[in-house]
Amino acid sequence: MTSTILYLYGYSPRMRKTLGRLREAIAHQLKIGYEVCIVLLHDGVTGAAPRGTIPDNIRSLMDLGVKIYALGADLDARGLSDLPLGEKIVRIDYDQLIEKIVECHTLFSWM
Repeated sequence: MTSTILYLYGYSPRMRKTLGRLREAIAHQLKIGYEVCIVLLHDGVTGAAPRGTIPDNIRSLMDLGVKIYALGADLDARGLSDLPLGEKIVRIDYDQLIEKIVECHTLFSWM
């Protein structure tokens, strides 16, 4: 069974470069056999609903094979619920978030 690392990410990928800083660490984690998932929440969901393009740092992580999720309640709260999500980004609810947290082996919070 593959060990899973889950990142909870709450900064806007459009405004901050912190997600880009994670890329090297995540690439290494993937290389040594971990499965890596990121849940975008709070302002982090602004990178999930494209207004033209997905931010480069989100696309870069998708290209690595990182599974990316967006918390639906936060999309709704920011008026983004009617916009289509970017390719390979899955909308989840609170129950699914809890499931992801329980299933992961390691949890990191970037808020």
